[in-house]
Amino acid sequence: MSFWVEGTDRKGRRAVWAIDVAMLPVVFVLGLIVALCAPRLLAGPSVVARDGAVPILVGFACFATAKASVIRRGLWTSFGSRPMAKWWKRLYRVGYAFIALGVVLVLVAYVSA
Repeated sequence: MSFWVEGTDRKGRRAVWAIDVAMLPVVFVLGLIVALCAPRLLAGPSVVARDGAVPILVGFACFATAKASVIRRGLWTSFGSRPMAKWWKRLYRVGYAFIALGVVLVLVAYVSA
């Protein structure tokens, strides 16, 4: 499996890079996450819902910190991560990933209730 990344090379031309990813580590990490979350799910849906609130709060903190970098430059309204520097873009996307993880945990708790 590979991920495709589009961008520009050093001369300014469009370029596409393929990043090969081995599937075994991905399956291992997913299995580790399930192994850690399954006992919590057996403890009850309220425990999983409470656990889901933590990634949502952490994700919102990352998102707000990255957005503050844009607001400090005077851009009061911006959509997406385009006006951000590279590290702030990464923090912005990590924030959204944490929020998505928290929402999935809350939905799992809701469905299992």
